[in-house]
Amino acid sequence: MKKIVLTLAVIIGLGTMSINAQDVDVSHKDKKISFGVKAEANLSNHFMSSNLRDDYKSKLGFGATVGGFAKFDLHPNIAIQPEVLVHYKTSKLEHKTSKLESDFEYWGMEIPIYGMGQMNLWNGRGYVALGPYVGLGFSAELGDVKQYDNYDGHKDNEMYRWDLGGAAMVGYEFNFGLQINASYKMGFTNNLNRLNDSHKMRNQMLSLGLAYRF
Repeated sequence: MKKIVLTLAVIIGLGTMSINAQDVDVSHKDKKISFGVKAEANLSNHFMSSNLRDDYKSKLGFGATVGGFAKFDLHPNIAIQPEVLVHYKTSKLEHKTSKLESDFEYWGMEIPIYGMGQMNLWNGRGYVALGPYVGLGFSAELGDVKQYDNYDGHKDNEMYRWDLGGAAMVGYEFNFGLQINASYKMGFTNNLNRLNDSHKMRNQMLSLGLAYRF
């Protein structure tokens, strides 16, 4: 009899531990953390103040973006997603009178932090996201002039390396983790350094790409 009671006690104890473990797993899923990678094609140019627009036109150019992200699901419909992205961007600056063009090339990184709303849709999940970003330029050249170096005897660089702005993203994720997304970023700060008292230039970029969440 004692052996039967002891055996039942062990079975009940193991069952209780199993139920508790399942509860922990469910709780962990409710606070799921996941990671992913993404690659995008981008189009970019610059907004310019009126005194620059009178003489110049900033024309869109193609580039590419690669990076990764972490996703923190706070609720089935709410998540936070920070990203680390590396960009190659191009555009052209055209003088309206002479029609001469100068190529603008940029290498840099951005860290957007999105607040994301999401919902189940068809065989996956759709999402919309908004948030700020901070950017850091590695190199920037307009024609042959390096924008982060002193030029022609001036003590100040032509452009700032740092950029702050806002980002928006829409996308769809299939059940197996593949995502299709589009994003738009607009800079809030003036990129010009040496001429910032009289001229203003801000970034904008439209991206279309693929991502995969593990």
